[in-house]
Amino acid sequence: MTDSSYKLSNSIKQSQKHLLWINTDPLETLGVGTWLYTTHELRQLGWQVTLIAPDSAGIHKKFDIEYLGIPMPKVYLIRQIIYHLRILSYLFRLPEKPQIILFHEMSVPVFFPVLLLRNLIGKQTPLFVLDIRSLPMQPKEISSWKDRLRRRYFYAINWLANHGAVDGRVVITQPMARVLKIPPQKLWGVWTSGVQLEKFAEASSKRNWGIARQQVRLMYIGSMSDGRNLTVFGRAVLAACRQNMNFTMTFIGEGTEMNDLLLLQKESEGIIQVIAHVPHQEIPDWLAKAHVGVLPFPDEIKFRVSSPIKLFEYMASGLAILATRIECHTSVIENADYVFWAKESSIDSFLETLHLVWENREQLAIMGKRASEAAYQWTWAESARALSQALEYGIRQYG
Repeated sequence: MTDSSYKLSNSIKQSQKHLLWINTDPLETLGVGTWLYTTHELRQLGWQVTLIAPDSAGIHKKFDIEYLGIPMPKVYLIRQIIYHLRILSYLFRLPEKPQIILFHEMSVPVFFPVLLLRNLIGKQTPLFVLDIRSLPMQPKEISSWKDRLRRRYFYAINWLANHGAVDGRVVITQPMARVLKIPPQKLWGVWTSGVQLEKFAEASSKRNWGIARQQVRLMYIGSMSDGRNLTVFGRAVLAACRQNMNFTMTFIGEGTEMNDLLLLQKESEGIIQVIAHVPHQEIPDWLAKAHVGVLPFPDEIKFRVSSPIKLFEYMASGLAILATRIECHTSVIENADYVFWAKESSIDSFLETLHLVWENREQLAIMGKRASEAAYQWTWAESARALSQALEYGIRQYG
């Protein structure tokens, strides 16, 4: 592959602030906006961003945002080593090195030796920055050997990062920083999830609120990994319908809990609908069919420290919210008048909250409007601004 195949277009602003941003997952998941939309907003702020992701070699566009594809083989474990060696080859060939290399936990073992080499030869840049967006999510009681290996790896990498394996760290929330015990001198900043307002606001204009007088349509879009209590919520919906309330519940996504949800769908007589992963650009159209967005997560550390993208997408699309009263939700919408709170993630608590939704179904349109107005505080532009400030702080302090 020639160097010219790696060059981003001239539309990207040239700047002294050059960021090489490495993703170890293909840009095709429900959370793809985190990388692509933030990259776009950083470029608008004057950063030269080279976003790298596993893909066929060369420049690609997704949602009109350019990124650099570097091939990753499919062999377990070895694929990450080969992928990162290819990234290093690209990095060493660059005529002008980036000021900052931003990456996730899978990249630390490769970049730590490069950091040591940089220090040995007396250079100050590039600066190596670790970004953590999530804790290990699979419940321990049903973890496979791969899950257990990933968990041990994650916390070993976190310890190394806290003790000098990186120059700085950024995280998704302040609670995440506390749980990971990141030293203050290592923590450069916090940048939460966000939403692309224009895209999701289209859902509001397509929604039929009149249907909610007879039938309230609930929806969850996101990961279906075990431990999110999606099946628990589904059973609460069935219980509500047996008590003469009229709900439908749609789950959209992929994950290990999907089999349980499909079994629930079979016994629900049409009340529960389970749909596999849909393309990111189609999510607003699906949300337009709903009246209430659901976030049923239990009160556990891995959820408390998160910043759920779906919460912001529900808000931007003009949905009322049904959520458990846990920190990742209350930190955003604790005093909001467009949310129905569940005290805990249990069938009884959800059933109690569904009673409130049913009794207030005439107010759902007003609540959705208030949610869409509040979403303006939680855009990818705001998230990118926070990330930019964190990286600029690091450059001032260490670059």
